[in-house]
Amino acid sequence: MHEAAARSAAARRVDVIGPGGHGKTVLLDALAAAFAASGATVHREPADLAELGVDDALLVDDAHLLPPDDLERLAALASAPEGHLVVAH
Repeated sequence: MHEAAARSAAARRVDVIGPGGHGKTVLLDALAAAFAASGATVHREPADLAELGVDDALLVDDAHLLPPDDLERLAALASAPEGHLVVAH
């Protein structure tokens, strides 16, 4: 969380894995607040990929339920140098 708040390069790609009901959504909410507090624009929907700026953060919950097109967009973002991406599944 401290790295997210500082918009550290170390927080650029995060994959959160766990069974349902174990706090992934709560963690994403806390990370979204940390990114927002650092001045980053926070996006929560894969549809926002087109609007993602260099220092923006995209946090996606239940990534395993996304349609193939959205997963392909997320994969492209994961390999790009800009933006912060956090997915939970």
